[in-house]
Amino acid sequence: MVRNNRKFQLWRYTVGLRQLLLRSVKSDQEGTRIDILFMGVQHICIPTTIEDIAIDEVEPDSIPAWLRTLLSNVPYVGKVFLVSGNHGTGYVVAGVLAHHEDDGEFYAPGKFDADGLMGAL
Repeated sequence: MVRNNRKFQLWRYTVGLRQLLLRSVKSDQEGTRIDILFMGVQHICIPTTIEDIAIDEVEPDSIPAWLRTLLSNVPYVGKVFLVSGNHGTGYVVAGVLAHHEDDGEFYAPGKFDADGLMGAL
């Protein structure tokens, strides 16, 4: 689904909206900023820094037993995303995954920032 060899950081988690933002910022080597947004997040278990990121939706029967057990007590389970990279592998359970690339600066508001998250998709 999503593949990129850049360095991404766990940038922000918004509790009320249950949204997780991963960001790769502009640098001297990279002229763009990339945001990856998970919406309707129910579970997060990923490294805080991920290089060479790969995100794939996986079938619930292929996830580890500990995660299946954890999710068995949740009334609604969204999609299960395997998030992997050079710093490890983890999972995000969420309803929606979106990504966007632009030329925004380090802390400049992005497409998925607070005032336009839902409408941005």
